[in-house]
Amino acid sequence: MNRLPSSASALACSAHALNLIEKRTLDHEEMKALNQEVREYFKEHVNPGFLEYRKSVTAGGDYGAVEWQAGGLNTLVDTQGQEFIDCLGGLASSM
Repeated sequence: MNRLPSSASALACSAHALNLIEKRTLDHEEMKALNQEVREYFKEHVNPGFLEYRKSVTAGGDYGAVEWQAGGLNTLVDTQGQEFIDCLGGLASSM
């Protein structure tokens, strides 16, 4: 998976995201790159302290569960195919 440069346009970023969203599965390299990208963007733009707090991020920071798809009414599946109970709930979580 090619990483977009930080100067990429909104259109390029949208196309990149849509390319990933339309896939049912990711190969190993795509999964690793997406996990890294999500962790970096979450740290830079959302809440860096939350990554330290989360139990789904390994101590070395080399893996963090990244939601990939809904697994069922109350579950989600990460990029590695592991199923988790969706404790946050909400309408968007079950779609």
